[in-house]
Amino acid sequence: MFDQVLISEAIAKMLVQDLQPASLVDLRGFRELLQLLEPRYTPEPPRYLHTQLLPAYAYQAQLATRQALASALSLSLSVSLWRGFLGTTAGVNTGYLGVTCHFLSSDWQMRSALLACLPLVGGLSANRVLAEFEEVCVAHGVSGRAFRVVADPFPAETHPSCRLPGFCIHGNPGDDADEEEEESGDEGGEREGEVEQEDWWEGGLGSGRIDCFCCSLGQCVRDGLLSSSPLLSSTLAKASSFYNYVTSAVPHDKLVGLLGGGLGGAGSSRAGERDWAVQLKVLRGLLDSAEFLEDVSDRADLVLSGQEVALLRELTDTLEPFTEAWDMVHTHRQVRDRQTDTRTDR
Repeated sequence: MFDQVLISEAIAKMLVQDLQPASLVDLRGFRELLQLLEPRYTPEPPRYLHTQLLPAYAYQAQLATRQALASALSLSLSVSLWRGFLGTTAGVNTGYLGVTCHFLSSDWQMRSALLACLPLVGGLSANRVLAEFEEVCVAHGVSGRAFRVVADPFPAETHPSCRLPGFCIHGNPGDDADEEEEESGDEGGEREGEVEQEDWWEGGLGSGRIDCFCCSLGQCVRDGLLSSSPLLSSTLAKASSFYNYVTSAVPHDKLVGLLGGGLGGAGSSRAGERDWAVQLKVLRGLLDSAEFLEDVSDRADLVLSGQEVALLRELTDTLEPFTEAWDMVHTHRQVRDRQTDTRTDR
């Protein structure tokens, strides 16, 4: 039997349970699916969805979470900080705070619940984030109960990204200088202010704070690369020169499907290309297509020797498990960031 109200309530419940943006119901694919499943259903007006259905189910979900946390046998918290995307309505000056609780329920099951996702307009500061974090903890009855608090060092932007030494793709000569500047660190009052904020952050979260998996993963790879031989850096530099030449001299249609999907041209965004895992995927594609690229290029001086290919193969094989872990973390982050960009309510 057709029931308009029941379907509308089920849609609202789905949005709340799956943390989906309310704009999902306006998407063409979603509307076509509804039409296929129940042609008689009429989508609810946005105002009714936002003012009636969603608040009611959100309150029920929050109440259920608080009740589950009250009887939790043990729990830990994870704190996520990130910025809005350039070109979005939120913009780069808006930060976000996410607080997630992982707990052992009374029936001995491991569960996770998002406690809050808050916009921080005007940027991030340690004392403000700590105040918001404590407010969330008090509201959910978990203040002082966490066995561990998983969070990145603060502020996250002061910690340089991990890159493959010498590997500079798409002809961006400023990368090496930028990397040296980041590793040496800023001097003066600005750096002192950052250290003070980091101390405040560490003290505010308590002795139970530990680095998140993504941060620990990057540090592990960074330490390994720093201890590598100078030969690796020079070989990576040669490989990047070969890559830059091939992508600029060889017609694009001949390179489609090669180079690990790293084709973007000089106008592409270089943010991802400065990350070790993205660079490693480009390098792996270069090695897999080495023979073909040698045939279509006319620069014998840039072609990698057998010894150089073997060295780079060893690098990609060694870092393969770390790359898989990076993919797992960043796939989750991309999904989270897309959701957060359209959902800023507590």
